[in-house]
Amino acid sequence: GYWVKRYAILANRIVDAALQPYGIGRSQWYILLHLHDEQELSQRRLQDLLEVESATLTSLVASLVKKGLVEQRADQANKRHKTVALTAAGEVLWRRMPDPIGIARNKALHAIADKDIDIARKVLEAAAHNLEREIKMHKSSAGR
Repeated sequence: GYWVKRYAILANRIVDAALQPYGIGRSQWYILLHLHDEQELSQRRLQDLLEVESATLTSLVASLVKKGLVEQRADQANKRHKTVALTAAGEVLWRRMPDPIGIARNKALHAIADKDIDIARKVLEAAAHNLEREIKMHKSSAGR
């Protein structure tokens, strides 16, 4: 647990440093990533993808709207809900920014053998699946 948490903290520092010149925070970058991949998403879907509270997402989106990087629209299926999409300026910024996750990964894994990286990935993947399964079982038993 300690080393996973320590890695996350240090990798986040590298990501933040890579994004700082662009005036974008890590959470804002993840919003831009999802919008770049999907073109337009409901705020509810973004909230689920980012695993954040509604108020947190609202603040993040408002900041990106103010910067002119995303726009909010009324959802065509339900006018009470909003969708979010990249603006032209958001697309331009997206193409200019480096991949901060790739930068952190390259710095972290420098001089580590591929076979060791693969073993670590497999262990973390299996551990995550075990926890996902446990959470799913807990939710289903709590709903009875």
